[in-house]
Amino acid sequence: MIRSTTILILLGLSGMSHAQSYSSGQGTWEWSGAVLYQDSESASAGGGSTFEMDDAFGLGMGLGYYLSDRLIIGGDIEWLAPDYTATLVDENGVESRFDHELTQINYRFRGTYLFSDGPLVPYAELGA
Repeated sequence: MIRSTTILILLGLSGMSHAQSYSSGQGTWEWSGAVLYQDSESASAGGGSTFEMDDAFGLGMGLGYYLSDRLIIGGDIEWLAPDYTATLVDENGVESRFDHELTQINYRFRGTYLFSDGPLVPYAELGA
């Protein structure tokens, strides 16, 4: 876990330095990449049914367009595919077991307002 966290921090820092080397403004595009991690999860029910999902890494990307020097519209999409095992117990005590891979795709649209210029910019973001 510590190794994974260290790798993710280093990737993030390298992306920040890369982003600072480019200037953005009205009529330009920006893009971003993401490495995702989802922790494992388990749940059970009173009748004996259980659900266990493995941890998983995924990927994401974002794209934004500068409407002005301070206003960006864009979106993000993320994908990951954790394995899961579900055991269902019916009212007669008969078990059914399912081993499968869950395909998870997240997407969102967003608008971002930048409050100032510079290497560290406060911003407000609204999205759905």
